[in-house]
Amino acid sequence: MLIGSNASGKSNFVHIFKFIKDISTLGLNNAVSLQGGIKYLANMNIGASKDLCIKLTYDVEFKFGHQTKDILIGIKIYQIIYEFALRLHKRGSGFKIVKDVLVQECEFVRLEKKNKK
Repeated sequence: MLIGSNASGKSNFVHIFKFIKDISTLGLNNAVSLQGGIKYLANMNIGASKDLCIKLTYDVEFKFGHQTKDILIGIKIYQIIYEFALRLHKRGSGFKIVKDVLVQECEFVRLEKKNKK
């Protein structure tokens, strides 16, 4: 449940999840088109002078192992961060990806086999 005054961004907050889903399933160009195109995005609160930035942070504890030759390595991921930014062309004719970053915060440990298991 989201609570806030009128025009405080509740709908935009919910709408960004649909935009991210559309990017992952339909691709960036199609997702932008479904939002109403570049002109619509530029006319939103960001305007053409600012980049459209989206940052997702996923706190997770995920463990797995990997073996190379005789070395067994354990990896424990704590957090995954994905961030991208679009720079909208001033005339509303397109966009440029200006940031596309994936960061995984993790810990590597060397594991030992016991009893060949």
